Amino acid sequence: MLYHEPAKWVARLRATAQGGPFLLKTEMGAGHGGRSGRYDAWKEEAFALSWIIERGTK
Repeated sequence: MLYHEPAKWVARLRATAQGGPFLLKTEMGAGHGGRSGRYDAWKEEAFALSWIIERGTK
């Protein structure tokens, strides 16, 4: 699957769904399972958690 299908889905979600905000993050250099390596996995998890925390403080 290329990046345009998830991007179209998130665009429809943003236009119609209640709740939001919705985040779409595309990693073009990684495979199906994301980046490899322990520290890369931690970096991805830290990114997701920081985005959630930032949204909760606004």
